[in-house]
Amino acid sequence: MYVHLPPGHVLSPFEQCDPVHLRRALQIIFGNIPYDEARRICNILSLAERRHELGKRFFQRIIKGESNVLFYLLPAKRDVQLKTRLRYARQYPTIYARTNRYKNSFILFGLNHFQ
Repeated sequence: MYVHLPPGHVLSPFEQCDPVHLRRALQIIFGNIPYDEARRICNILSLAERRHELGKRFFQRIIKGESNVLFYLLPAKRDVQLKTRLRYARQYPTIYARTNRYKNSFILFGLNHFQ
């Protein structure tokens, strides 16, 4: 399992395990407690939650720095005067897509969910 982490981030022993081994380790430690409850007791995020957080952090780094390689994929920023008049002001406009493949692309998903 390959994990790309930001510098300085240290994995706990539970996060270093594969999901299958993690499930087995929690079963050995806690006995007959359901997996989700054992995960909550140990403060371990599910794989989907970890992926969501990593994607969110990655997208935030793209937005922050114009020197980022993927920054050019973002649309132009909204006008400051327009942002002050909007109820839910976002830095970038919402882009609508016709196909599911484009809707689920990383940049579009990030614009719609992580701003």
